[in-house]
Amino acid sequence: MVNDLNRLLSAVGQYARAGQYHRARQLLWRVIAAAPHEEQAWLMLASVAQTIEERRAALARVLALDPAHTRARQAYLRSLETHYVRQAAQAGVFISYAHPDELFAVELVEDLRFFGVPVWLDITDMPNGSDWYEAIEAAMQRCGLLLLIASPSAARADNVRSELKRFADAGKIIIPVQRHQADLSGLNLWYPPIDFGEDYSSGLQDLIHLLSAPEPALTGSRKKAT
Repeated sequence: MVNDLNRLLSAVGQYARAGQYHRARQLLWRVIAAAPHEEQAWLMLASVAQTIEERRAALARVLALDPAHTRARQAYLRSLETHYVRQAAQAGVFISYAHPDELFAVELVEDLRFFGVPVWLDITDMPNGSDWYEAIEAAMQRCGLLLLIASPSAARADNVRSELKRFADAGKIIIPVQRHQADLSGLNLWYPPIDFGEDYSSGLQDLIHLLSAPEPALTGSRKKAT
């Protein structure tokens, strides 16, 4: 088994060096299907990925197997640079939250929309007569970035964990917005939280700048800017 895997990985390297990335990817998926915990296969898949999302997803699998993998960590963090965040946000920003944070989520969405950020929130954007789960599924597929309303409730919420896993598996960016201090270590988040706990207006301005919406003329929320 080990010898077979080594031969396949060697063949992958030959395809990659020859620029035959499609064949390299096909072969790597065969390896991964047989040995899903083969760290080297995921690392090689990241190197021949077609998109930044595929690359990010493969690197995340390497880090799940070995959190101390320096090369994968550095590459993953590079995939979270600002221009990638802004590119992802253009496809739409999905808001993930726990029920106790609903009012905060609505307020934040209103402010982000005021400054031109394309945001999707279930309780405000669910089409009339649509199936709740189908609408959420469609929004998760469409949106390029997940904004997590981070709080103790969110850290425990099953729906939040499910949405985070879906975005992480797809190689999409997840950015936590820190409403209240909470232990988020179990959520495998890589982007540093944007702090809204001390100063909402400052946190909003930092978030708007990150997502590349038009910067507010005033350092305040939608209500202060009107």
